[in-house]
Amino acid sequence: MSDESWNHLEGRPVPGGGPPTEEPTHGPRPPLSGRGPRRGPALPRLPSTETCFTREQRLLILDTWRRSGLPAGDFAPLVGVPRHTLYAWQEAFSREGPGGLVDRPKGAPPGSRLPDLTRRTILMLK
Repeated sequence: MSDESWNHLEGRPVPGGGPPTEEPTHGPRPPLSGRGPRRGPALPRLPSTETCFTREQRLLILDTWRRSGLPAGDFAPLVGVPRHTLYAWQEAFSREGPGGLVDRPKGAPPGSRLPDLTRRTILMLK
């Protein structure tokens, strides 16, 4: 073999020189299954930006945004809040005034939604 190398895919010499190369041997392939890749534990969730600011801070941010004349997409990263949060604060302020910027509990109110008579009947049957 003078200046020919082996084409390892077709098993014949290819002009251009160099010794033949051997294909790397890999172990047996795992069986294919319908499941996707395994994922590790979920990452911890960051606190919501809406709870990181007091009512006064939100009011100050809204006032500064209005005075700056910047679009929400440019102003939001400067103060560290998402653009949609600025719009939500602006809507709450226009609807309810400064009281709209107060934190409110999310979700359904605590307690049972069953009528009292039904709840007592269930307890008696137990």
